[in-house]
Amino acid sequence: MVDATGKDVGAVTSLSSYYGSTSASVTRFVDSENEWFIFGVDTSGFRKNDYGSDFQYTTSNCTGTRYFQVNCDYGGCTAPPLARRLSIEPDGDTATFARETERQTAQYYSVTVFSNASANGALLDCTSPPPFRVPGTVIDPPYPCPDTGPPPQVCVNCCLPNTTVGGPPPRGPVPTPSDAAPVHTLSVSQFGLRPPFKLKR
Repeated sequence: MVDATGKDVGAVTSLSSYYGSTSASVTRFVDSENEWFIFGVDTSGFRKNDYGSDFQYTTSNCTGTRYFQVNCDYGGCTAPPLARRLSIEPDGDTATFARETERQTAQYYSVTVFSNASANGALLDCTSPPPFRVPGTVIDPPYPCPDTGPPPQVCVNCCLPNTTVGGPPPRGPVPTPSDAAPVHTLSVSQFGLRPPFKLKR
């Protein structure tokens, strides 16, 4: 894979097609991190995570250090990966990743967006939920939900603890510690690449 100037983007590891649009996963060695990384591209450049990554926090208001969940099931953390996955955030330049060797066990929290026909209803969805959810903390004032309606909806950003099903009958969600590792960032602009990208033999 090369950019508009013929500069190497990375080695293609896979191709995928969705409704006529083709994208690729490529690997590239990043000198600043001394590691190989894998990330998505298409002809327009880096493939962004349009909705942003699902960050985890150790605070009940979802502030402070950001973490990525780490799953070590089936020996997933016994050896470092050949290439580490990069997530390109919505700004198109910031890439995020985590190292499983830095994982920590703690009670983590993440942001969930609740929508309702009224601001009060959205707030109650967060703080006074039905029995199958645990209450959370409202972290921003209610705001008009984007791309909804009619009728228009009101959204609330709610910080919720990670849970598993447990407790006495009727069994419901119980806040539960899990593993996560601190988020690292790098700027893909350091690669010096110019779209459009294309395949090259």
